[in-house]
Amino acid sequence: MEKPVKVLQIGMTENIGGMETYLMAQYRKLNREKVRYDFLNITGESQIVFSDEIKRNGDSIYAVPSRHKSPLGHYWGVLKLLYQKRHEYKYIVLNTCSLYYVFPLFIAALVGIPHRVIHSHNSGDEIAESLPRKCIKYLNTFLLKISATDYWACSKLAGKWMFKGHPFQVIHNAIDTSKFIFNPAVRRRVRKELGIENKFVIGTVARFSPQKNHEFLIDIFKEVALKRENSVLMLVGDAAGFQDRLNRIKEKIHVYHLEDRVLFLGMRNDTNELYQAMDCHVLPSHFEGLCITALEAQAAGLPCICSDSFSEETAVTRHFYTVNLNASAESWAGVILQYANQERENTSIDFINMGYDINVEIKKMERLFLR
Repeated sequence: MEKPVKVLQIGMTENIGGMETYLMAQYRKLNREKVRYDFLNITGESQIVFSDEIKRNGDSIYAVPSRHKSPLGHYWGVLKLLYQKRHEYKYIVLNTCSLYYVFPLFIAALVGIPHRVIHSHNSGDEIAESLPRKCIKYLNTFLLKISATDYWACSKLAGKWMFKGHPFQVIHNAIDTSKFIFNPAVRRRVRKELGIENKFVIGTVARFSPQKNHEFLIDIFKEVALKRENSVLMLVGDAAGFQDRLNRIKEKIHVYHLEDRVLFLGMRNDTNELYQAMDCHVLPSHFEGLCITALEAQAAGLPCICSDSFSEETAVTRHFYTVNLNASAESWAGVILQYANQERENTSIDFINMGYDINVEIKKMERLFLR
């Protein structure tokens, strides 16, 4: 019997975000007799999420120091690791939201790893482009031309933004829809646990980064709260690296006198159940590649109200609605109240038909790695 194809994945962090959710959805559904994933942790001062699960399965996690804390240690660590493992991996996949870091693919090309994939997961840049950053992107674009063998993107928008005319393949951010199917019993239990029975619940699952636009979300909720006295806002997500922004958001909530109507739940591993407790999911993001949480919310049968910066591929169900990002908070509130009382339904067939069900899509991924 042939050994499984080994793939080294890069992109997991210590936080449960869209990229981590995407990679683990694949990881858990792989036919391990055919394909195995190992992971490179490029910020080795902290463990990546799901480390215990990965190690229990007998798969490897390699760690190198963060390039920001120890540049020499980082680059030497990557070089040494990839040289030592050059005959072990057929694929190396760099999952990224920008072109500020492509070093592993360049080294993989030098040491002879056959397939070197750059996978775009975003359609915009959170950090203003200074001249040095522009120079880094220009250099890395050149390095990709001589390093990458495959260009993947989570959506057409993400590919066009990152790869600027270079051909790419769309790889769907598929999810395990069975985890999100609407369950009235779970809804009742979670709402009771959170003390939000008989409340109109607006939810957002997103880290507190500039991209996600929480400040405007608070403006929107203020308008909803004026119209629906029983409304509450559920904020689920990590604030690591964005504590100043979180403090400003909390100050805005205080100014609006909404403290007793906003729930900060932090980073959670039970978001599939939290979606059950919501009445709608709202994401006024400045930009998105293909947002995992927007898919999860739709899989839970929720109306999903998003900015018009979202890729059109995000609209999997008929309950996905977009609002112009420049529209007023009052206009956003009107759309939320218009659509938020729709009956929840099982949307699994929509996900299968659109190519976003992990049980179907993982077979396509396996075929890619086995070619």
